[in-house]
Amino acid sequence: MVLEIGLGGRLDPVNIVDSDIAILTNVELDHQDWLGEDRESIGKEKADIFKLHKPVIIGQHEVPNSVHEKILETKNQTFCVGKEFDYQVDDSNKKWTFPF
Repeated sequence: MVLEIGLGGRLDPVNIVDSDIAILTNVELDHQDWLGEDRESIGKEKADIFKLHKPVIIGQHEVPNSVHEKILETKNQTFCVGKEFDYQVDDSNKKWTFPF
C-alpha cells in the first residue's frame, strides 16, 4: 500500500502508520504557513516521516541539512537520486537505473 503525506510530515495523520520505507520527493518553498519560512524548516518537517532503521529514498539532488540530520538521527539506509539511482525522461521514453 502507498500512502501520500498530504501536508508536511510531522503533523500529518498518515505519519501514524509504521511504514516500511519513506520517499521524500523534494523540499521546496510550499505550504509555508504550516511548514516554515525556509527550506531548512520545511525539510525538518517533511523528514519527520522517516522511521528508525527504515530505508529512505530522496528524489532531489540537493536537500537541506535538516534532512541529512534526520537521516543520521534515525539511522536510515538512504538512496539518493544521482547517487544510488537515477532517471532520464525524454519525449519517447523513461529510463531508470537503480541497484535494488
